[in-house]
Amino acid sequence: MTHWVADKREGPAFTTRQKKNDCIIYTYGYLEACIAAGQLVPPEPKHVLHRPPPPPPPLGMDIDSEVDVVWPLEDAFGDPYEVDVDAADVRELLHQVRSNEI
Repeated sequence: MTHWVADKREGPAFTTRQKKNDCIIYTYGYLEACIAAGQLVPPEPKHVLHRPPPPPPPLGMDIDSEVDVVWPLEDAFGDPYEVDVDAADVRELLHQVRSNEI
């Protein structure tokens, strides 16, 4: 399985998928955004509840000179650095974080 949809970061189904660390878990808001657009849209950080880390670079690869080729402008979780966010995006992201994660 590569994709999963959940409404929050809790419950046995979410915990199981998160522990397996083998799929991206999207919010229902992502599905709503796709339906509103009539097509798949690029997910924004607020649409992702969990993302597995990117794969390691191939053996023998010079990481210092080629890291942008492997992970172009993304953090360790695969989220892009250059994405504009507004107050609503920040509120949604903070809403997704459980109080014990802060």
